[in-house]
Amino acid sequence: MQLQINIDESSEKGKHLLSLLKELKIDFKANSISPKDAAFGIGRAATNEELDEYIQRCMAGTITDIDDL
Repeated sequence: MQLQINIDESSEKGKHLLSLLKELKIDFKANSISPKDAAFGIGRAATNEELDEYIQRCMAGTITDIDDL
């Protein structure tokens, strides 16, 4: 059976749940959000670190095309 759930991995409950899944040896895959997704607000809410990466790349001028994200 495959199940998809949304967990805020930065919250205490989210951290506890992920720890429990690891302890029970339950396979799971965490999807990180790309800078492109953060820019367009696609998917889950971006973490501060993901938004910082996007902003830093914009400020550094390393992004010439949206597909470079």
